[in-house]
Amino acid sequence: MNNDCNKRIMQLSQRYLILLSIQNLGNVPLKGKSGNYPHKEDFEVKKGKPNVPLLRILKKITCIVIGLNLNLGEALQFLREYDQEASAVCNKVMTAQWNFATNVTDLEEQTTKLKFERSSWRKAVNFAWTRVPDPLARRQLKMITMKGRNALTQDKFNEIHHLIVEMKELHSRARLCPYKKTGITCDMDMTAEVSKIMAQSRDYEELLHYWRAWHEAVGPPLKNKYMRYVQLANQAARLNGFTDAGDQMREAFEDDYFQQNIAEVISSINPLYKNLFTYVRTRLIDRIKQCTKVTMEDLLSTHHEMSHIQYYLQYKDQPFIFRNEALPGFHEAISDAIELSVMNPRHFQRIGLYNNSTEDYESNINFLMLMALRKVVYLPFAYIIDQVGQWRWRVFSDGVADMTTRWWELRLQYQGIVPPLPRLERDFDPGAKYHIPADIPYTKYFVGAVLQFQLFESLCDISGHVGELHLCDIYRSQEAGRLLSEILSQGSSRNWHEIVQLMTRGKMDRIDVGPMLRYFEPLFKWLQRQNEIEPIIGWITSQDDTSLFAHWYRSSEENVKAWSLSLLIPLIICLVG
Repeated sequence: MNNDCNKRIMQLSQRYLILLSIQNLGNVPLKGKSGNYPHKEDFEVKKGKPNVPLLRILKKITCIVIGLNLNLGEALQFLREYDQEASAVCNKVMTAQWNFATNVTDLEEQTTKLKFERSSWRKAVNFAWTRVPDPLARRQLKMITMKGRNALTQDKFNEIHHLIVEMKELHSRARLCPYKKTGITCDMDMTAEVSKIMAQSRDYEELLHYWRAWHEAVGPPLKNKYMRYVQLANQAARLNGFTDAGDQMREAFEDDYFQQNIAEVISSINPLYKNLFTYVRTRLIDRIKQCTKVTMEDLLSTHHEMSHIQYYLQYKDQPFIFRNEALPGFHEAISDAIELSVMNPRHFQRIGLYNNSTEDYESNINFLMLMALRKVVYLPFAYIIDQVGQWRWRVFSDGVADMTTRWWELRLQYQGIVPPLPRLERDFDPGAKYHIPADIPYTKYFVGAVLQFQLFESLCDISGHVGELHLCDIYRSQEAGRLLSEILSQGSSRNWHEIVQLMTRGKMDRIDVGPMLRYFEPLFKWLQRQNEIEPIIGWITSQDDTSLFAHWYRSSEENVKAWSLSLLIPLIICLVG
């Protein structure tokens, strides 16, 4: 089916190119990558592959699994039964997951969930859902049909889910040996114990010990399993009409320009990140450490988790398939936006937790520095995990060769860091991040990190806030509450562009980094002044640094910039500015 599908796409793309050249369709009101209207480069076929979002749309139309049943009554009856059964299954699975989290029991109900989803998928694909006139029914059928790996044979379906379970268990059950202690059981847990040490210790050798131990405990054992998982995930995606598993993951965002949008976001935030990075590293190099203990963590966590619960309550009356976030990352955006309102001196003073009534420039800068270290520093890492041309989606599209090398190239390019130890072919450092072996898409965290500022600014505007954005407190604002309720109650029943448009009251229908930059603008200006005489630290690195992860590296007397260009590896150096 896939070969026939690709052949059909090629025919459609070539026909469109002919129309473009003959009829001069440059003024057709369609969007192309180079502007609001399509240009020739938007439709070029390079190396036998279509190169345009429109062709991706054509592929969805011509290749997705669509049945022949046009009976609307049967489709609506199926959806009613699905809604009822899915709610019951979901309750069982959530109970099982709670038991697993509190008592590490086997997730037996997960098998029930998979069987139900597979059975529902088989029923849903019998309907010609693209021709269902009811928009909500059509959207529900589409969501049931296009998610998951149900198109695989039963053996492969079981295999990929067993692989994911094995990788998650391997990751969660890994235990480490204590630093400089012999004769003691190696039972240190990464989440509970080692993470705390990594955050608090200032002993380089101790930090290196745990970094090495963790990556050796999970990376090599995961590598072959992950390579097989990539094969099976790609097979499932292609059977569902997608190019690869990354393409299927991106479908959740319902936006053919999504990659371009978030690439613009990371590019816009890069100057702030680099200035923050340079300032912090300069102070660490100077051995000026101003580290304080976080005393409000529990308060913030409580607000964060209660915001999730409020989201659940707001969309509880939606059909089951719509009881979800508007797009991946929106749950986190909601919770973090509330956290932004809670986490500021004015709010603490308002509720009696902060008695200093003096609001000066230095206090604001200190506060913004704390927030930037929580919010800005995280973005480049969140960006590289999934994105096309970055790591996971690149593995799906280009194969599993040099996975760890590619990982560190990206961490150097976007974060300005290299590994503390040489990496070998057997290593699989990306596997140290739980979301990768657990088959959990990560772009949603990047999206949530940006969207939270858009939502926060909108709530501040409607509540009547005047002044710098970081000082906004929406506490007890009924207007903000009504807007938030209207947004949350939609669940995923509407395309997320409509939700963002509702959220911003018509000002924007896409992810926009502007509010985040406005939030941190005072800090950014201050950092630029502080860094005027400092070179940007990181990115331009030495041959020795690069050879830590580039196993194909050969000695050379050229500097790393010339070396990388000569080997056509532009991702080694991140251009400044």
